[in-house]
Amino acid sequence: MSEVLFGFAEWTALRRTVSSSHLLTASVMSAPAALAISKLFWPETEPIKINMQNGLKLEKGDARNILEAASQGASASIPLVANIAVNLMAFLSLLAFFNSVLSWLGNMFDYPQLSFEIICSYVFMPFSFMMGVDLEDSFIVGKLIGYKTFFNEFVAYEYLAGLIKKRKDNGPLFIGGVKQYMSARSEVIATYALCGFANFGSLGITIGGLSSMAPSRKGDIAAGAIRAMIAGTVACFMTACIAGILTPPIATIICSDVLDSAFLNSTDLPVMAPEITDCCLNLYTWVVAESPTNVTIGGNYSMNLLSGCCQIIDSPSFNCTWFAPVA
Repeated sequence: MSEVLFGFAEWTALRRTVSSSHLLTASVMSAPAALAISKLFWPETEPIKINMQNGLKLEKGDARNILEAASQGASASIPLVANIAVNLMAFLSLLAFFNSVLSWLGNMFDYPQLSFEIICSYVFMPFSFMMGVDLEDSFIVGKLIGYKTFFNEFVAYEYLAGLIKKRKDNGPLFIGGVKQYMSARSEVIATYALCGFANFGSLGITIGGLSSMAPSRKGDIAAGAIRAMIAGTVACFMTACIAGILTPPIATIICSDVLDSAFLNSTDLPVMAPEITDCCLNLYTWVVAESPTNVTIGGNYSMNLLSGCCQIIDSPSFNCTWFAPVA
């Protein structure tokens, strides 16, 4: 599993979208979380037969020096990388096929927008909300969890990378009433929730790998595979909850101070940062604008801050050109 998670970090670091530091942190946090959940799912009711003094034997590799070991490790990673790439293409094709079938069925009931994403967003939305995701982002994170559970984690991270790119590119927040990307905090929680190997596609890999090490226990391994997948999913959710606790929501940040330092204390437009865009979106929720001359602003914000925000990100609820600065 560590090889897969480090593969996540390397892959996303190249894409420069999903944070590789969060992925590596999640892989470390997942170890104690998995132990805790496994003890709850399979409590030990008998004396432990293996301990540090009895029954523990470490196998040694056949490499004679560090260079040979490095070469063997690099060679062993080739099938892993190829497997990831081929599976990603296969599951993306399968997802497109399912969406086409669901859209065809939806057309029969006058609901052409029916898709796998919509179904997953409603099924997993309560879980994402309980992890601390903002309510308006819960459906998006629920959709990502559905990708990860029914396909694999690489498909989910592919879509998460697209959402992060949309936010960094300062694209429109809403198109046709549908939210296009999430807040930076929701992205962090989603990164931890998706960082795991618990999905239906990995069951065969898990059963095959463990059965090769203990052929006589193949039946027991297969019988507990579904429970193991559920336990792994819950462990990922636990790490996401911790990430949600340690990542402050936008409400805990004094947005008026952030925007004051960004717009009023500088003559240039600020560099796009998640804090500034999130605070501007928070400012827009306090604005009631019926016309350029009929504007009400609450939440300790001013017209100068509204004008500054409208220069870097559009509002989904009113026309930002009304508040463009006069040259």
